[in-house]
Amino acid sequence: MASEFSSTIKDCYGNEYEVQRMSPNGLCGFSCFAYSLTGDMYACMQTVEDSLRAFEKNPRLFIEETKFGKRNRNLSIYERHMRVTVANVGVQSVPSIFWIRRTAIFRHLQ
Repeated sequence: MASEFSSTIKDCYGNEYEVQRMSPNGLCGFSCFAYSLTGDMYACMQTVEDSLRAFEKNPRLFIEETKFGKRNRNLSIYERHMRVTVANVGVQSVPSIFWIRRTAIFRHLQ
């Protein structure tokens, strides 16, 4: 059965890019950031730590842009749960409350 996805994409200038598949483990948003920034999709723990530091500097970003922050404004609880979640990603699934939503990313790119 042929895949419905191409292994490459082209931008409007004709530049061709290889599609990099991310692990469907619930941390794919963090893996995408890690791959974009470091070339290593498995460096998502560093991306999570960078995000936590950004949230510490701007708590409003945490509250407005995370599903968790909208329900519970306590950043230290989020940090603790997020670190445990990342540490156990190979053992248990990532709760959707920790996923990065595409709309949260693309809203800021417009």
